[in-house]
Amino acid sequence: MKRALLRSFVMGILGGFSFVSVAFGETLTLSECVDMALMNHRSIEQAAASRENARWALSEARRSAGPSLSWNMSGMHIGGSSYAQGRLQHDLGNGPSYDNEFAHTLSLQMPLYTGGQIEGAIDSAHYQLSAADLQLENARQTVRYRARSAYYQVLQCQSLIAVRQEAVNNIKAHLKQVENQYDVGIVARSDLLSSGVQLANQEQALVTALADHKKALASLKNIMGVSPAVELELAEDLQMVGEVPDVTDCAGYAFRHRPDALAADYNVRSAEADVRSTKSGYQPKLNMRVEKDVAGEGALYKHDHNEAWKAGVEVSWNIFDNGVTSAKVKEANARLATARSQAKEVRETIELEVTEAHEDLTAAQQNIRITSDAVKKAEGNYTIAQVRYEEGVDTNLAVMDAQEKLIEARTNYYTALYNANNGKAKLDKAMGVPIAISTPLYREAIEAGKSANEALSAAEINE
Repeated sequence: MKRALLRSFVMGILGGFSFVSVAFGETLTLSECVDMALMNHRSIEQAAASRENARWALSEARRSAGPSLSWNMSGMHIGGSSYAQGRLQHDLGNGPSYDNEFAHTLSLQMPLYTGGQIEGAIDSAHYQLSAADLQLENARQTVRYRARSAYYQVLQCQSLIAVRQEAVNNIKAHLKQVENQYDVGIVARSDLLSSGVQLANQEQALVTALADHKKALASLKNIMGVSPAVELELAEDLQMVGEVPDVTDCAGYAFRHRPDALAADYNVRSAEADVRSTKSGYQPKLNMRVEKDVAGEGALYKHDHNEAWKAGVEVSWNIFDNGVTSAKVKEANARLATARSQAKEVRETIELEVTEAHEDLTAAQQNIRITSDAVKKAEGNYTIAQVRYEEGVDTNLAVMDAQEKLIEARTNYYTALYNANNGKAKLDKAMGVPIAISTPLYREAIEAGKSANEALSAAEINE
């Protein structure tokens, strides 16, 4: 399996994370399917690209605080009365012709004080990068949940196919018995017809179950990033889930570990930094500047050129801008209010998701016990109904009714088993169970003044 994963990873790199076109030579476990989804899913690729964008945005903000060197060049054909005296001297053999003028300006400048504009931009970009790190982890956790849910869906479909296939086999055997009894005149034709109708119904249900299985497989393959044509077999069955933890403990863990919650906090800090940066429009700006100008008649200044240089500081202050800066500050404050509201909404959503997932898992666990007992009773009831029908003391309707109850009990059991497995995966997602980085460790590193890369290294989960 490791070779198959390696092939899929290489093909993803070469093909821009396109569908893997290789066929698997063995069945896949849940963890292997999740690993492939984490390597190939587009949402993770997009989150990684967003993280790269944020990284370079931070680099841009930091570099704007350093020196910049620029060169300007102009070439003009000149004329007019202003140059009349110069041209007269040229005609007498003295001085330039004043037909052309070329100028070069080399300028070095560096901001010394911007009223907090650059500092605010750097802080904002830093928190945006941290938020992007956490959104990438959140994308991984979402993909893991989707892959697990799809995997369990396929297993549920496989179980329901087995239920429907057994029902078809049982009804065929019963129908054969009814035909034999009808041939000797023991039962009425209505028993033969009703048994045939029940067989047709179960065959139709089997066809539907097979189609549902194919659709569930297609969904799993899509999440894994493999071609729909790949033959895929799963190595596991639906399993019992362990004890459900206390909902209060789950919620507390979620608030500490959910990466999107911390990302929302960093979005708030970024918006606060944007407000500080925008308010710099009220402050004066101070720049250091060194400049050299060279101008003359020739482009390369082999003759007749003038040179000049200047060095010092420039101060600018936008004393009145008709309220433009004030409007920008109010706009930034509105974005800050939005970010704060979104952060509160994220926490409210987390609490809701944990509660819902916990209730789903708890109910599924209870239903497993209930439906497991119901299956045993339905199996016993079906066996009794068959025996009584064979002995002529009960009707064909009783056998069909017992068969329907057995199908329903088994379907409910496997549905409860799927709900429990899917509920556990959903609860893990709601709690923010980590994949690549630990959110509390990342927060701790950032609060200690570490860079985003250093925080990633400190929070990395080595498994």
